[in-house]
Amino acid sequence: MRWYPGTIAKSHGDGTFDVLYDDGDTEYGLPKQRVRPTSDSSAVPVIRPPIESTCLGCAMNHIFHEIYSGSKSQFSPHKLLYAVWQHSHHLAGYSQQDAHEFFIALLDGMHTHLGGLPGTCDCIIHRIFTGALQSDVTCTKCNTVSTKIDPFWDISLDIMPIAHMPSPNKVATDLKEQETPTLTSCLERYTRTESLMANILCSKCATREPATKQMSIHKLPAVICLHLKRFEHESRAAKISTHVKFTEQLDMRPFLSPTVREEINEKTKTGREVDDSCIYSLFSVVNHHGTLQHGHYTNYVRVPGDTEWFLCEDDNVSMAKLSDVLSSEGYMLFYVKKVLAYSNDGKS
Repeated sequence: MRWYPGTIAKSHGDGTFDVLYDDGDTEYGLPKQRVRPTSDSSAVPVIRPPIESTCLGCAMNHIFHEIYSGSKSQFSPHKLLYAVWQHSHHLAGYSQQDAHEFFIALLDGMHTHLGGLPGTCDCIIHRIFTGALQSDVTCTKCNTVSTKIDPFWDISLDIMPIAHMPSPNKVATDLKEQETPTLTSCLERYTRTESLMANILCSKCATREPATKQMSIHKLPAVICLHLKRFEHESRAAKISTHVKFTEQLDMRPFLSPTVREEINEKTKTGREVDDSCIYSLFSVVNHHGTLQHGHYTNYVRVPGDTEWFLCEDDNVSMAKLSDVLSSEGYMLFYVKKVLAYSNDGKS
């Protein structure tokens, strides 16, 4: 039996099915209608849900309304889940999915539902999460530099160099023998100069020449998501479970593009002006527990403007210590700028 994306169905054994969709009118927001398959026995008829149940912006607004309502009753974000399913059909259903992939799909869906356009966008998603990466490719013969700047919503970091990645069954053992990796060392590896394996066509030399490439951050977002690449797929599937040391405060200045870093240094070289625009504070950590084949996610989160941490595990929320957060494995790390700058129109 093949189900249409976003549809939840239950067989009654009599040739009929319950087709469910979310309009918020039932206990779990999943009203049902019993239907019989059409002449195509492999498909269930499509039942179109109300527009408001597929609006990611509406679902997210509902969540924030509940968070700040003061209510102590339990809350299930099923509307948001269903709206994401409608936007990203490959995530629909109850099979295990990747939290990082879900996060990107959520941002993309919010961007789309808020009327975001390709290129320059002023939607709330871009104002909060979008930064800019700078890629500099340098011809080693004439030193001509080709620069490209692209937006990003997150940065995926290798825990150890791909070139030195051992076979999957040796990953855990070899990592134990090495010095504990840090978030800073991962960022340093991401932004260091590397030699390209293939020659590039140099615009000045007009021939293919060896080249180097360096990534750096051209623009920092208000909230930065750092994704640690714990799942190895190069040869055989394996999970890298080693702990990556990260801190409560993070200075992103060393990873900025040279010209951007020079501008900041120029402002602060006299020592009379302190620039905290590159300092970030940790406020959320997503952890994966299990193997590549199966497992589940938990999340440490801090209340904005507060020092209290909470552990969210399925339907259980409990108090947590900062030491618990910093000693966790870490899969996705969320940092927010310590000081947010606003333009004259009030936008960050």
